[in-house]
Amino acid sequence: MAVSAKTKQTKVPAKASAKAPAKAASSRTKRTASATQKTSAGKKPTVAQLQRERDALVKQLSAAEQRIAELESAHDQAINRIDWVIDSIQTVLDEKH
Repeated sequence: MAVSAKTKQTKVPAKASAKAPAKAASSRTKRTASATQKTSAGKKPTVAQLQRERDALVKQLSAAEQRIAELESAHDQAINRIDWVIDSIQTVLDEKH
């Protein structure tokens, strides 16, 4: 059992790109859990606390939407470059024949 756990640990760093989103999701889960614990402790959140939480969530949503737009733009640029390369190769092949 210890060998398989050690093997799994050595494989995790190889997927560093997948690690960052998991870390972000983990921190969101912790924030949500702590907010739930505060309210479930018998204390109702105040209006000011709820407004601060709403403002923070709106800010996070705005940042996420901006990031999505950036990623969509990068995706479109990559597709356009690939199309250009394919067209260029096709033109070269057509000229040879």
